[in-house]
Amino acid sequence: MRRFVLNTGAISAVNVLRLFAQFFAVPILSRLLSPADYGLIGLASPFMFFAMMLADAGVGTSLVRHSADDHKAWSTCFWISSGMGFCAGIAMAGLAFVAAIFLNEPRLGPIVMALALVVCAQGMTSIPSAALQLSQRFQLIAGTEVAATLTGIGTAVVMALHGAGAWALVGQQLAFFAARLILVFSFSSFYPRWVFSWPHAKEHVLFGRDVLGVNFLGFFSRQMDNLVIGKALGSTPVGLYSMAFQFVRLPSMIITGPLQYVMYAHLSKIKDRTDAIRETFLLLTRSVALLIFPIMGMVAAAYKPVFDLMLSAKWEASAELFMLVAPAGALQAVTALGGTTMWVVGRSDIAMRTTFEFGVLWMTALLASVWFGIWWIAIAYDVVVMLYIPRAMHLMLPQIECSPRQYAQSLVSPLAITAVAILLFELVVRTAALSEWHELFIAGLIGVSAVGASGLLQRRQLMNGLQALNVAATAAS
Repeated sequence: MRRFVLNTGAISAVNVLRLFAQFFAVPILSRLLSPADYGLIGLASPFMFFAMMLADAGVGTSLVRHSADDHKAWSTCFWISSGMGFCAGIAMAGLAFVAAIFLNEPRLGPIVMALALVVCAQGMTSIPSAALQLSQRFQLIAGTEVAATLTGIGTAVVMALHGAGAWALVGQQLAFFAARLILVFSFSSFYPRWVFSWPHAKEHVLFGRDVLGVNFLGFFSRQMDNLVIGKALGSTPVGLYSMAFQFVRLPSMIITGPLQYVMYAHLSKIKDRTDAIRETFLLLTRSVALLIFPIMGMVAAAYKPVFDLMLSAKWEASAELFMLVAPAGALQAVTALGGTTMWVVGRSDIAMRTTFEFGVLWMTALLASVWFGIWWIAIAYDVVVMLYIPRAMHLMLPQIECSPRQYAQSLVSPLAITAVAILLFELVVRTAALSEWHELFIAGLIGVSAVGASGLLQRRQLMNGLQALNVAATAAS
């Protein structure tokens, strides 16, 4: 249990440090760069993420489930991943100006071409990174991520101060992935050998096919919105929309993402113990919910001072968008643990099915709402998430012998306390004339109190779940 918590804390600390670094960098960049600059990167990002997804192909995820002693398999997978990264990067660069013409944005072509280098770096990094994850050297992984993040942000700030515009954000990506490539190779125990054996790699490629399928479908539900908005409304709305979703995704970046990363490595070793996996899943869901729901709720309630003080008044539209999509973002951050659990128990088909179904619903809602403006897009996103989560849980929960009632009980208390906290905040700000700094202080105080109250109300359930987590972690070690 101690190792599980420490490893999760190490990865989470990386993202907290990223947040603090952005806390200092984003106010600078948001004043030096325009929404149109952010919009250009928002338009280029889907091309980059799609190519990066192809570069990894999921083989690294498969290797984490197997021994590092099979050098032929690991080296073969490295050459496959690197080759796919190189090919995907070349294809991305070749399509750069086609994308610029299609989106009617001439400045987009060179930016997409430059970001193709990121794809090549990702293809070379995935297998050494998998070796670090397999050996559970999460503190070392955390250190490399921090160093790469600081390198990227420092590059962006320096370039922005020198008037680079959108290229400052391109420089950030190039510096981050270059630094991470160098550091991961420096510390990983894996070094590729000049061998290529398809029989040794076939199993991992087939597993990676399922991972790629899920990532491919997830890409369309997470990234295509920028392209659709850019085509219909232009680059400035994309910039406003992207900034709002940077804040919406913070819970996943700081809490859920690190937890999933460590959870997969630990629980894969006890993938046949359904009871331990179920109890661990419920404990983690309860713990994540009592943190995310109150905090996200208070940031949404105090959206105006948060965005005004951090970014400036020109991002007011992003603040309103964030307020609208925050409920859906919080729910997604909590329920995402279900997808990782499906990978642990070997039900990649369910992970793919839920991703596909959600993607179809979201793309349909996006195409129907985009013509009415970005606010209607945010409302459509909320509706799709709220409607689909029960369906996803209906498919996932039986696989770990978990009843809907058990799962709902892990969410009810945090949701109820969050609602009370928001009402209390609204009552305070409406009855007293407060400055924006005072509103932030009140929101923070109420949010922390809500987390504490939620933890106290669920103390017994948390203690029972901790016992199950201890058993699982002991078996994994």
